[in-house]
Amino acid sequence: MNNKFYNFLNITRKSGNVLIGYNKCEDAIKHGKMKLVMMTEDLSQNSKDKFTKYCYDRDITIIRDMDKEELNAYLCSKEIKIIGITDENMSNKLLDLWRTTNN
Repeated sequence: MNNKFYNFLNITRKSGNVLIGYNKCEDAIKHGKMKLVMMTEDLSQNSKDKFTKYCYDRDITIIRDMDKEELNAYLCSKEIKIIGITDENMSNKLLDLWRTTNN
């Protein structure tokens, strides 16, 4: 994975526009604050299905099956499985970087 994506994700986190964890992401989606959702490959299938439905119903973009170890290493954490981005401009930039590095 290109470091540009994760470097910008860290900038986004430092700016306060990253929500980490199931409950925070779920609440932000329900309140219309979420712009982008990212899930790791080891998130349970039930949770993947639930967030996919939430995002589909609200037209929120999803990045699926991210590498858990890589995500956690860059965000200096151990058990991140789902994160959300609340800023539209930052979410668009992250999505562009993701598509560029994964095509």
